[in-house]
Amino acid sequence: YKCQEPGCDKSFTRADHLSRHRLNHSPSRILRCSFEGCDKTFVREDLLKRHEQRQRHRGSKKKAEAMMAELCFDPAPVSGSSPSGSARSVSTTGNLAPIFSNNRQTSVPSVSGVPIHSHAYPEKYNNTESRTLPSKFKFPNADAFNGDSVSQDLISWLFSNQSRVEFGNFTQDGHINLDSPMSIPNLISPPASPQDTLMTEVKRLDLMALIPSLGNDSNLSLQLMDHYIYHYWKDFHPQFPILHRPSFSSVDTPSPLLWAIILVGAALSGNSEIAEKIAEPLRWVIFRLPGFNPPAQLYVIQALLLLEAFEKTMGSRALHERAHVHHATTLMLLRRSSSMHESDASADTGPWNRWIQFESRKRTTFMAFILDVLHAILFTHGLILSVHELRLSMPCEESLWESYPYRDESMPKQKPVNISFRDAMKLALNNRPVSSGSLGKRSVLAGMIAFSLQMQLRDSEVKALGWSAFPDTWRAILTPAYITWKEDYSSHELDRIVHAVSKEGSASGIDLSGVQDIAGTLQLGCLGAEVYSGLFLLRMSMLDILAYAGLPFQHGRPVSATDFMQARKRVYEWATSRAGLEAYFYALQPLIETFIYPGVSGGYSAGRDTTLHRPFVLYTATVVVWAFGYINIGCESRVLEGVSDFESLHEDPIPLESGKSYLLRMSRAKTPDELMSYPNKHHTIGLLQLCRSSFEDSRWCLMKESRKHLNHIMERSMGR
Repeated sequence: YKCQEPGCDKSFTRADHLSRHRLNHSPSRILRCSFEGCDKTFVREDLLKRHEQRQRHRGSKKKAEAMMAELCFDPAPVSGSSPSGSARSVSTTGNLAPIFSNNRQTSVPSVSGVPIHSHAYPEKYNNTESRTLPSKFKFPNADAFNGDSVSQDLISWLFSNQSRVEFGNFTQDGHINLDSPMSIPNLISPPASPQDTLMTEVKRLDLMALIPSLGNDSNLSLQLMDHYIYHYWKDFHPQFPILHRPSFSSVDTPSPLLWAIILVGAALSGNSEIAEKIAEPLRWVIFRLPGFNPPAQLYVIQALLLLEAFEKTMGSRALHERAHVHHATTLMLLRRSSSMHESDASADTGPWNRWIQFESRKRTTFMAFILDVLHAILFTHGLILSVHELRLSMPCEESLWESYPYRDESMPKQKPVNISFRDAMKLALNNRPVSSGSLGKRSVLAGMIAFSLQMQLRDSEVKALGWSAFPDTWRAILTPAYITWKEDYSSHELDRIVHAVSKEGSASGIDLSGVQDIAGTLQLGCLGAEVYSGLFLLRMSMLDILAYAGLPFQHGRPVSATDFMQARKRVYEWATSRAGLEAYFYALQPLIETFIYPGVSGGYSAGRDTTLHRPFVLYTATVVVWAFGYINIGCESRVLEGVSDFESLHEDPIPLESGKSYLLRMSRAKTPDELMSYPNKHHTIGLLQLCRSSFEDSRWCLMKESRKHLNHIMERSMGR
């Protein structure tokens, strides 16, 4: 498509690009920049908005640097002392003087939580004169920065009950908290939130240029794209808040990441068809991006994680298997970036934007870790990331992450100080709650499950070599840690839901005297259901259980007769052991909390449940409950003896006990020992029917397959 304007020789491969170019020759109106001293003009509104946004950003950055120059560096030296009593000093040249000299030099990269750069203070202070830091800075002993301060056996150190050393602004690993510029809340004004959060036609055309095959799809109009983005923030973002919503702008978001947001939102809004159409080419589009090459840009890793979350839990079987294949690629890109270690964001942005980038990188890493661990236990792939790789401080509270830009009424009273992830793990393993937001708490749970998997692998290797097994004390330590985590997380989430409902009710003038019941209704099931997967998978192999239960495929290959017989032997040993009873007890808990929770109106429905992993946790828990009862006692009935086709029955046989009655009866047992004497543990047909009906309206391929599998094991419980 060639431009016909005299003297213009430009040509384009798309007609819409030519139409956009023609505006330069014959604009319908001239748009002028509203900033004083700027005389630039534009013919397109989106270009004007982008220009003005950059102007606002530059102004904010200059103002911040000026204030930091005057207030962060007082001309008069301020005395300070180290724990040993000797003053520590830092040179104000561009290269900061090391504090310690024990072959591990560590420089001070920040003051009051804001990174120092040589251009951030006046030239009159940029000399070789040494200045001592303010007395509020407390430095740990030099050994704290040496790996020897933590036992070389990380597991032994984490399981010990040694008190954590408080390091002031420092984390256990010698990292400095750069989590927030709130240490100088009165000095730096945050930039204004973007106003152009809705999609524009120009941005839509940019998206279509990336995936041309979707250009004429009626499901991708501007209004529907905005609708999908809305569902992303409403249903997915609360689970994995890796993007900064207050500063989000559809226009400025990189197109590959925006496509990933749209596909997740489309799936959660019910339009799985268009989500799969986007997902199919999107992975290859991302792989071809210049930013894909290590070190990969943050938006590339975020787009890949969102795509994987969709493919693993909401996509077709083919996409699910594809995500397994490429999972390690995403994590390798993450390893070869700066996201897994504490490091400051680009110095080219202002303090607030630096903090947003830093926190977003950290949250992205924790999301990758959570997905890696949960998919290892739920979908039985090998664990890739380890706890020791995450040399990060905990993510900030969601209330802080979601409330930028701050207003006076929402300004925190004091600077939030986050502990390191290792310290959080140490607290959790010593049965102490961790003060953090939802994402931080779920990261700690993922860390505990990762330990469980690693310890199980160690025991399996020792057993395979014929050596004597290690003392099985780690399960006794982890079990109460899981339970403490569950109590803390449920309380935290319920408080958050109640607060959200109260806030909504106050705004609309609704009487919320029964807000606890409303919160229970909104809950739609067990909170933190994944913790129970950790508890019952501590005591069994899910691969063996599923193979024994008749699942035809594992890791994309058929289960052979040999696989079945080997799994059968191991499952029989498990079901008749103490580990089997404990696994049975903990598998009952998420089912009890979901199906007989008094606040859930209309019953649990996987189709209405937007929590990614909870439906699959309920499915695996149901299979464990069935296997324990079936192996120890046998069939519930013999109604299918001699019946060749279960589908030929016009209606389900009436079970000896309904699913809810079964769960209500079992819920009275508070410990595995109490459960031992309960009769009729094999009365699971009603439970299987209950779970199958709750999965009936699910649009997701995995749950449809799970429903078919429940039909199969129901047949076995009826004598077939």
